[in-house]
Amino acid sequence: MDRKDFLKMSGGAALGMALASCGAGGRSTSNRGTIKNLGIQLYSLRDDLPKDPKGVLKKLASFGYKEIESYEGANGMFWGMSNTDFKKYMDSLGLTIVSSHCDYKKILKEKPPRRAPLV
Repeated sequence: MDRKDFLKMSGGAALGMALASCGAGGRSTSNRGTIKNLGIQLYSLRDDLPKDPKGVLKKLASFGYKEIESYEGANGMFWGMSNTDFKKYMDSLGLTIVSSHCDYKKILKEKPPRRAPLV
């Protein structure tokens, strides 16, 4: 065996061992863990969510999802519920809303009530 063939074989063997130690997602197969807080972006369900928000959220919780990112749909960011009712429903399902996207320009146009100056 000449030097060139040896380098090809040893390089191929090293690459093979490196790839074998990389499982899915680049993790070693011996160090695979579990996802503690599986989340989903509700916009990915934009065709079904408006039809039955409570039912879809309940189904997501039954699938093991723990966190959601909401969005401002036709019935608002809280899907026809008040913010407190939405929070109570989410808590009852074991879900947490971790973020949302909405029309901030519309929200910022609504001016908060004026407060008396502090003396």
